[in-house]
Amino acid sequence: MAINFEYKAYRRPFGKRYLSASDQFSKREGILVKLEDEEGRLGFGEVAPLPSFGTENFPFALAKCEALKSEFEYEEASIRLSDSPCVRFAVESAHAMLLSADESFDLADPWPVAILVPDPGDTEGIDHFREQYFQSFKLKIGKASFEQEWQWISDLIDRLDGQAKIRLDANGSFTLNETRLWLERLVDLPIEFLEQPLPPGQEQEMLRFSADFPTPLALDESVTSVDDIKRWRDQQWPGIFVIKPLLAGGYYDLESELKQPSLEKHVFSSALETKVGVWAALRLASAASSERLPLGFGADWLFADKGIGFDVVPFLQNDLVPHTSDCEIVWNRI
Repeated sequence: MAINFEYKAYRRPFGKRYLSASDQFSKREGILVKLEDEEGRLGFGEVAPLPSFGTENFPFALAKCEALKSEFEYEEASIRLSDSPCVRFAVESAHAMLLSADESFDLADPWPVAILVPDPGDTEGIDHFREQYFQSFKLKIGKASFEQEWQWISDLIDRLDGQAKIRLDANGSFTLNETRLWLERLVDLPIEFLEQPLPPGQEQEMLRFSADFPTPLALDESVTSVDDIKRWRDQQWPGIFVIKPLLAGGYYDLESELKQPSLEKHVFSSALETKVGVWAALRLASAASSERLPLGFGADWLFADKGIGFDVVPFLQNDLVPHTSDCEIVWNRI
């Protein structure tokens, strides 16, 4: 069956420069793809590269999409896109949408959403989200001095008084000594987990820290691809896997892996994508076998434009899950 392929590049401005320990953006560059078959069925996917996570960059992804447009055969796409995991994910997830005939997926129960706060000293922003009943906060650390960031975190713990979970994300920016210092201070404090304190390649050191300290550690940059996830499952990583589906490569490979009987915990997280990419990520998350920890999709409030990304809410419910029609609206707006 013949399938037509189209793509559109986009650039979304942030309300203010987005800064983590590994990235800084004034705008988010990505690509939407559209598949249409002979019956008129549509499927949409999104290319949301993050080179700091080991993916292709935006110009490379754009060139790949241009090459696909001139000669597209879906059956060959996965092979041709082996060096472009984000484009491969976009094409395969668009194919999955096309075949789904806009079937919804049932969340069963409302699913908590963790709100991303890039600046842990942003007390005004944190108070705003507390008033909206968010029960999980993800804070970016590793950008200021330890003492300054520790003061912010300890003040927040006091203010939340156990009423919300706290996640700390270092984006692989810590040294061994800094990691140990944080873990020593976090003992007996209500921290859900410390995410990727050390860079990829230092997972064995993180394993040793996991054995020495009670605060759970999470892998993020270390489990970007499906192969990464399989490797650390096989090595029985004792902490949490933070999965950014849009970076993982094969949509169907990731779907199969996530459906395997699971002892580890997964957190599904944003790659700063639009509603198109969120559709695919949530569809995978809803079918995964692991415990449902708060979703890491509380990031769209950072953007200056509205109506293109996932509406940031404290709890995701079925009526808020994107559908094909929502993705088509985003396609037409880009």
